[in-house]
Amino acid sequence: MKLSKEELKNKLAETVKDDNLTISLLEDIEDSWEDSSKDTEKDEQIQKLTGELEDLKQKYKERFLTKDTNIENTIVQNPTNTILNEVEQPKEPRKFEDLFNEKGELK
Repeated sequence: MKLSKEELKNKLAETVKDDNLTISLLEDIEDSWEDSSKDTEKDEQIQKLTGELEDLKQKYKERFLTKDTNIENTIVQNPTNTILNEVEQPKEPRKFEDLFNEKGELK
């Protein structure tokens, strides 16, 4: 039989005759026992996170298992510039004279 926190405390107070031991045990029960309201909050949070996890798993599967012809065509047409379109490419290579002075020190 599963007892509630209060039922257990009452039964303990009735059964144990030593006051010091009773107080010690009641303190332990009070400190150790979690409220059921916290459990329901945790359960709700677990359900929410489980749903989000399932959504992420589905999206992950779709990402790799479904073929998107637009992505494949883009990669084939422009293989060097598919991901980093906004990175500026240098127009011409840098020259030694642009980087170092006459003494060979970095400008």
